[in-house]
Amino acid sequence: MNIAVADEGGTSSPRSYGQRMDWRIDISMKKAYTSSAFEIETKELAKYAQSGGQFFGVHASNDGKVMILLAAFH
Repeated sequence: MNIAVADEGGTSSPRSYGQRMDWRIDISMKKAYTSSAFEIETKELAKYAQSGGQFFGVHASNDGKVMILLAAFH
């Protein structure tokens, strides 16, 4: 399991428990940054990021730091 916590400035601190997979750490850090930067849960932001939504294309902003992926990986 990978967890990242972001402060108000969007700086995230990752923690990895069990099997370490760098791509999971990357996803958790980006989701933490996104939630902090937009002050909204990523699953809520995803609703507005659909085609035609006011945040459509947001995942391509902020040098790739924005992540709205909904799926959980096991």
